[in-house]
Amino acid sequence: MLPSSYRLTKQAVLRVFKKGRGFSGAFLRIKFITNNTDHPRFSITCSNKVAPKAVTRNRLRRKTYTFLAEIMPKNNMDIAISYQKLPDETQIKPALLDIFKKSGII
Repeated sequence: MLPSSYRLTKQAVLRVFKKGRGFSGAFLRIKFITNNTDHPRFSITCSNKVAPKAVTRNRLRRKTYTFLAEIMPKNNMDIAISYQKLPDETQIKPALLDIFKKSGII
């Protein structure tokens, strides 16, 4: 899990969804906007339609936060990740790398 300083607040998430630039991947979508801190901040959302059970949604969030800690971008951006479909756990890291490269974050 990332430290709380690397996670977005609810107000920041709403700002990112409203004003951020977006990119879509196979099963996830990101929106991002620059921030005033010296490090990136993240938020991960997964709706009930994607995973009806809270255990599955929380596991997906934990795995994603773990991979984000490994591939931490070096820029100051607020990044909101929302899942559109339920992926296999082996697909999360390659999809994150792919969409970050496509959007120019990494």
